[in-house]
Amino acid sequence: MSSDNRSALFSSATDNWPTPQDFYDRLNDEFNFELDVCSSRANHKAPFYFALDHEDAARRDGLEADWSDGGATGAVWMNPPYGKTIRAWMAKAFETAHSTGRTVVCLVPVRSSSLWWHDLVLDTGAEVRYVKGRLTFGDATNTAAFGSAVVIYRPSDVVGTPGVVSTMVNKVKPPKTPAAPVAAREESAAHQVPSVSAKRAGLGGHTGAVTRRVNASLGRDGATSPGAGAQLTGSDVDRSGGGTGGRAAEDTAEHRADPLGTRPGSAGPESVVALDGPAPRRSSSGRRVHGWQHATARHQYQS
Repeated sequence: MSSDNRSALFSSATDNWPTPQDFYDRLNDEFNFELDVCSSRANHKAPFYFALDHEDAARRDGLEADWSDGGATGAVWMNPPYGKTIRAWMAKAFETAHSTGRTVVCLVPVRSSSLWWHDLVLDTGAEVRYVKGRLTFGDATNTAAFGSAVVIYRPSDVVGTPGVVSTMVNKVKPPKTPAAPVAAREESAAHQVPSVSAKRAGLGGHTGAVTRRVNASLGRDGATSPGAGAQLTGSDVDRSGGGTGGRAAEDTAEHRADPLGTRPGSAGPESVVALDGPAPRRSSSGRRVHGWQHATARHQYQS
């Protein structure tokens, strides 16, 4: 880090390293500052201010001037240089609070190993708000190399007793986007394409009826022959949600033409079994129909 950058980092009274505006605004909403005693013409925060480049020569040295001059009687904001003169600035802030009855709010680096921190902060009864996280001053791209605290001097402070200690965040996060209303989520879900599992689940109450028709076609449950009973039609398959009517009609026509599977090259009659389990598989005869499994069963008949 260059010496210029290091000096700027430890001095808030510059154009390049002003107090973060959002941080100041939160404190200003609470205290309504009227005077900024350590600033510049470009970055002063309050209506009345002291600055080295002030057009009025009497208001250029905030450390030596009387802070009661100029008509300001409200709260005072101070973000002093963070070098060797910081002790003198803090002593002036403390004295002003007790002599004029005004509240003085100071943004300073945490220097718990320095004598001025113990003498002019911890032993004065002032309120201390430690900043969570490090501040980013002005247009800097990186945060400061030190922690910060807000020290508040009030005329009612009792010297020699510890003051109130609390914390405040360095930056307020924007509110989270609220969740969509229940009605909007339901409408969105209604436009989603059903998954394969959902389509299979759509068999619902039709599964039992379809299975009974299949059993009847195979001669089960009281039928007299494998080919007897009701045959599956395309409408049966369509109602069950398990396939297309065209493929079902094709399979039914083939079964009627050769119910016993006696044609040359035929492997025997085929039965259609409802698939309640995993994804469709290819049957031994090579057919694959969505939602249905064609299983080849060989039947032997006596001549």
